[in-house]
Amino acid sequence: MIPLLLLAPVAGVILSLLSRAPWQAALGTAVGAAGLLTGAVIQGMSPRVAAWGDLLRLDELGSYFLLIVAGVHFLCSVYAYGYFRRELEGGHIGPAKVRKYHVWTNLFVLSMVAVACTKKLAMQRIAVENTTLK
Repeated sequence: MIPLLLLAPVAGVILSLLSRAPWQAALGTAVGAAGLLTGAVIQGMSPRVAAWGDLLRLDELGSYFLLIVAGVHFLCSVYAYGYFRRELEGGHIGPAKVRKYHVWTNLFVLSMVAVACTKKLAMQRIAVENTTLK
């Protein structure tokens, strides 16, 4: 289950990078957010601890944090669609900026998912530092 949770933001990054129109980038982010939210809910309902190798582990507390990250990501992706539509219509930003926003947002969420799922403290610290990149 953990690899699927990590793949949801990666799918959002790939779909945003391959998009030609701003609405396609927003759709990629929304699909990644919906997949992550669904996986977080399924994992949160499971009483067992999920592990993937020696690097990743997701217990009840990690599932709770993952649910918060996924929920906020989903709500932000829904809000961002309308916000960027108005900004594009007003000529304040261009389509390239919208695509860049969606790529960076999905990379940020990938880092946040890694923070909630990592077992090793060093890996968690690296994931936390990745959230501040840009």
